[in-house]
Amino acid sequence: MPLGIVYIAGNDLVKSTTFHIVNIPQTDGAEGDDTGMTLGERIKLLRNRKGWGPGELSEASGVSRAYLWQLETGGKDRPTLDTLEKLARALDVRVSELAEDDPSLAPSRALPRGLAEFLRKRGKFYGLQAGDIEVLSNIHYRGNQPNAAEDWELLYLFLKKWAG
Repeated sequence: MPLGIVYIAGNDLVKSTTFHIVNIPQTDGAEGDDTGMTLGERIKLLRNRKGWGPGELSEASGVSRAYLWQLETGGKDRPTLDTLEKLARALDVRVSELAEDDPSLAPSRALPRGLAEFLRKRGKFYGLQAGDIEVLSNIHYRGNQPNAAEDWELLYLFLKKWAG
C-alpha cells in the first residue's frame, strides 16, 4: 500500500494523500525487452502481451478507449495516479513497473544520496513503489533529511508500520 506524504513541522504531524509519480532507474543491470520505453509504448506492449486490443483494456481498467489511445500515441504524457493504478491493475503489474523508464515521469529533482543508496540496496526487497519513494523524498525534519541509507530504511519501516 503506498503511503501518503507526511509533513513534519515543529511538533505537529500531518498526514496527506497527495502523490506524484517518479522514476527510479534500474541499477542492478537487469534489463528486459521493455526498458527505455515511454509510458504509452509500455501500455501497448503489456496490452499486446495479454492479447488485448484497446477495447479490452478499456473495459478491464475503466479507462476510456479514447484516453488509452492518447496515452499510447503520446498525446497525453502525465496521467493521474488513479489512471495508472487502474491500468496497472488491469495489466497485472505494479504502477512502478508500468511507469518505469518513462522520461516524462522522471523526478523533477534528484533523490538524496542516502535515499538513492537505500533504494538500490533494499528497494526491491521491500517492494517500494513510486508513491513510497516520493513520500520519502519529501520528508524533512527541522529542515533536514537523513543522510545514510540505513536511516532512510528505518524511516520507511516506521512509516509503513504507522500507516498500517
